[in-house]
Amino acid sequence: MISTMTSSLQRLHEETDQMLGDIINERRASRVEKKTGENEIEAGDDLLDVLLNLQDDGNFKVKTESIKSIILVSRLMHDWLSMYIISTRLKLHKSISTHTHTHTHTHTMIL
Repeated sequence: MISTMTSSLQRLHEETDQMLGDIINERRASRVEKKTGENEIEAGDDLLDVLLNLQDDGNFKVKTESIKSIILVSRLMHDWLSMYIISTRLKLHKSISTHTHTHTHTHTMIL
């Protein structure tokens, strides 16, 4: 069972690594087509563009593996925060709904 899980995790790691590599390579190719000279941050640049600018600049030693890790962690954080916000809103909505429902019954009983 553990070896099956290990091989599944290894396969998932390899697939994710390949997918992130493909995304980075596609972005690099599109950046070469529109390259104007300077590695400057422009309107519309996202985190991947900024990281590739740092890598291309040469002043920072940013490895492609580090870029993959940063992108993956930022995506996981985005997903976690999204779920947290949704969960918090649902709890708040439920609390307001329960409070309003209870408050309405209290007035009905008094009248």
